[in-house]
Formats: sequence, C-alpha cells, structure tokens
Amino acid sequence: MSQLSRGETILILTNTTGSIWGTTWSPDSLRIATTDQDAHACIWDAQTGHLLLTLTGHAAGVENAAWSPDNRFIATASQDTTARIWDTTTGRSLLTLTHTHPLHGIAWSPKSHQIVTACWDTTARIWDALTGQLVHPLAGHTQPVNGVAWSPDNRQIATTSDDQTTHIWDALTGQSSRILTGHINVVYSVAWSPNSQQIATTSADHTSRIWDTATGQMLHTFRGHTSLVESAAWSPDGMYLVTASKDRTARIWEAQTGKLCFMLTGHTEGINSVAWSSNGTHIATASHDQTVRIWKLS
Repeated sequence: MSQLSRGETILILTNTTGSIWGTTWSPDSLRIATTDQDAHACIWDAQTGHLLLTLTGHAAGVENAAWSPDNRFIATASQDTTARIWDTTTGRSLLTLTHTHPLHGIAWSPKSHQIVTACWDTTARIWDALTGQLVHPLAGHTQPVNGVAWSPDNRQIATTSDDQTTHIWDALTGQSSRILTGHINVVYSVAWSPNSQQIATTSADHTSRIWDTATGQMLHTFRGHTSLVESAAWSPDGMYLVTASKDRTARIWEAQTGKLCFMLTGHTEGINSVAWSSNGTHIATASHDQTVRIWKLS
C-alpha cells in the first residue's frame, strides 16, 4: 500500500430508526454488514449503498456481526443473549446459539466453521457454526467480555474485558496462553495484525495500544483521541491502523511508528465501529448518528 494522506466520504448508509453499533466488510469487499440498537442486522451493497437484506429475529440490540470466510454466512451477537447464523443470500436464520447473558463480540474462524462469542457473563465461547455445539468455553476474565478476534493464522483468539485486560487463548485447546495488562480502564475491542504477530486494543482510557502477542510486550500507545476509543482495524498490509472514538473522529496511524497520518471527520456523534476493506482501498465507520460512512483512501 502506498503512503496514505487523506480519506474522502464517497457513500453514506443511513439507518432511520436508531444508532448503528457495528459494521464489517464481507471478505470479498463487495458487501457491508451493519448492526443496530433496534435488533436488526443489515447487508448493503458496498458499491451502490443499496440495502440488500434486513436480518430480523433478534429481540434486542445487535452489537456486532462476523462474516464466514466464504461470504455465504454471517453471525450476529445480540443483547437478547443469543447469537444467530444467517444465510447472506436469502437472509434466513439458520441457527441460534443461546447464552445466559447479553453478547457483545463475535468472530468467525478464518479457516473453519467455528465462531467465538464474547459474553457479559465473563466468558467467551467457541461454537461449531454448523451444529451449534459448544466446543470450548474460554474462562479467565473477571468482568464482562467485550471484544473478541480470531488470528488470521487460525491458531489464537484474543478477548478484551471490563477487567482492563486482554487474554490470548489457544484456539485449539481453549487454554489461556497470555494476559496483557496496561490499559487503565475498560478494554473494548481487539484486532489482529495480518501476520498474526500483533494485536491492537482500544480502551475507555482514550488510547489504543499495539502488543507483541508472543512476548506480551506493549509496542506502541496511540494517544490523541479526546474520548473513549471504541474500535480499531488494521490495513490489509499491516502498515496502518485506524481507530474510532466517541470523539466523532477516526484516525489513521502508522502502525509501526505510532505517527498520526490524518483524521476522518464528518460524523455528528460518536463512532462505534470501524472496518477496513480487504482490498485496502476503503474504510467504513458506524456511528450513533445513524449512519455508516464509506471512505475512499488515497
């Protein structure tokens, strides 16, 4: 990826009924999924902004969604204590995974039919997305689990929590391999670098941090946001990190130096989620202002 210097809004997706909590690109970068406070998930054409499907069935707000690697399915995590698997062509609900507490995060294995959910009961859980069978509980956090991400090499899972820690887990055994400490407030989200060697975390302490997952060393702290940082995403080549904050901005940083490159401004309320397209050319941001903005990078 060449040196980035700016981002321009080229498309705005509007939800007329409430705040948009999550956004994620399909692996082929052709569609965008959004989740909202009104118990919906929506699938949009990323080129035209046309609404393709509305996924209805949850009974409370839908926090996040995750695509299957082949683009055929999507998993959603809801405050109604369930996760659902949907067919992305028909919009049909295929499977419901029931928990005892609300869910916040969800991730799909990049190389298998498993998903992992992050629950407010202090656990994360690995499930078989075809059968609904529980594979492993991931127990170790002492407060609600907020974020979860599966490493691109399929070997590890990272979780973040209100307990201010990030845990690294062996995805095969479900055993905790490392606990990362350093944030001084709730840790919201986590994102793996494309080479599976680093993670980025975001926090209510107004920072994002990059960590070496093999050693547990904190490599960089990104400061500049003036409110809590909700979400982060890596560029596909690992050169850049984008962070999204309640201060209504998203910020692009050089991942290996911590240098701020530029800001994305335009949302009128806080940004809840950010995602980078797999082709590296676009970023999506989801906001309390009931919009998702698609930004073209140059």
